Amino acid sequence: MQEVKNRFLGLEKEPRPGLKSGSIKNSICLPFCEIINKEDKTFLDKNSLRKKFAGIGIVNDNNVVFSCGSGITAAVLSLAYSMINDKYLPAVYDGSWAEYGMINK
Repeated sequence: MQEVKNRFLGLEKEPRPGLKSGSIKNSICLPFCEIINKEDKTFLDKNSLRKKFAGIGIVNDNNVVFSCGSGITAAVLSLAYSMINDKYLPAVYDGSWAEYGMINK
């Protein structure tokens, strides 16, 4: 998990060739493994999910776009957030860092 945060902060080299290290401007890091039960790989209960998202400043916000390195784990976060916010329509920046990091070198 620390490796994910370090890549997000640009402290660790990006493993994919051609991409700089770092993250999308004004983005916030929440590794998807923090919202998953380690024992059975299910989502945390709704109250725990609310706390996790609130901990990064996302509370009843319907204008959230999730991203990650390639768009895959962002879908996990988006689904989890939709479970605790009935009005949220899941939104994922499919290009995620793989696209953004190439364009914004």
